[in-house]
Amino acid sequence: MQIYTILFGLEVLGALIALYLIWKRKKQKQPYCVIGEDCSTVLESKYNKIFWVHNDAMGLLYYLTMIGLLFLLLLGIGPFVWWMIIQQILALTGIIMGVILMYIQWRVLKTWCFWCIVSNINTWIIAAIIIKYF
Repeated sequence: MQIYTILFGLEVLGALIALYLIWKRKKQKQPYCVIGEDCSTVLESKYNKIFWVHNDAMGLLYYLTMIGLLFLLLLGIGPFVWWMIIQQILALTGIIMGVILMYIQWRVLKTWCFWCIVSNINTWIIAAIIIKYF
């Protein structure tokens, strides 16, 4: 049960980061960057969308879906195996997207976004937990 609590906390953290970035984008204000360069350079680049959907919105959808799947497992609503498989597929997709987006920051944009890095690390930790325990 403790692993579910940790997983839930990480997923909520990811959703809050995505909501913060969406809020800043809607207000047309630059997010506060704790470390790194200029976050807006990354967030306003031509790489900020996947299939015409902003990366922050896609991230929010990812985290909310993961939270929903976790609740289905916790509440005992089957089919459990399918929920676990979907979680694993989403976790691996999150890792792949994270690697691609980190590469774009590193090699293409040559600047870093603090919030993107934290979200990526968060996604990797979630994926590690899901792969190990589910």
